[in-house]
Amino acid sequence: TNKASVPVIFAVQPGNSGYYKKRQMIQSYVSSGGNTASNCSTAAVYILLQNQLFTDGQPVSQSSTDAPYDLFAAPSGSVGTVTTTFAIDDNNLLTWHNATFVNGQAYFCQSNGQIFALFNGLYYQGYPPNCEIVSLFHIPGRKANIYT
Repeated sequence: TNKASVPVIFAVQPGNSGYYKKRQMIQSYVSSGGNTASNCSTAAVYILLQNQLFTDGQPVSQSSTDAPYDLFAAPSGSVGTVTTTFAIDDNNLLTWHNATFVNGQAYFCQSNGQIFALFNGLYYQGYPPNCEIVSLFHIPGRKANIYT
């Protein structure tokens, strides 16, 4: 099955290493609004289509190319300026690449139950306090029981 265009959820894994973590050990999932959930049944459902990532019918985006970070969520209002290029890598982790990001890649972190996309590299000092680097692990819909 093509990883693109099928409904998926994302599990939150500590670190940026790309190792596989058994599903039984996963402690949280990305839910709507950039929050985390402890149960996969309340995770946000995403669709990767033409290098864009959609949830609730809206693309996930960077609000402005000047923003050093954003909540990892689809905006409830207008779509931000950067909406590409999302992909699932060989380790089943979400990647977000764009020439406007430092080193061409966004990273992800978790702070106080929220997931943020980071655009100024790993070592920028202006990120949310206590934001720990995480990876977002792709779980296909059939494995997450999100198909109806």
